[in-house]
Amino acid sequence: PGIGDGAIERFTARFSQPIVPLGDPRAASPFDVTCAVGGQGRWVDPQTFVYDFANGLPGGTVCKFKLRSGLKSVSGYAVSGQQE
Repeated sequence: PGIGDGAIERFTARFSQPIVPLGDPRAASPFDVTCAVGGQGRWVDPQTFVYDFANGLPGGTVCKFKLRSGLKSVSGYAVSGQQE
């Protein structure tokens, strides 16, 4: 995670296979995000998605990143799992 001034500011997910072609900036988020602090995500390359929180997370904040149903790699393989 990105950490500034002791607070988490970023969530980064790296997939083992390409999920979007050439880090398409228009590609949808692979996650449904539940968090008290808003933010915005973007693909930085075909395998790496970064979600920047609007503000550093206060201590004790729980955020959930659940992979969207039906997510597939560029090759067509199903992706599964959950991050918190």
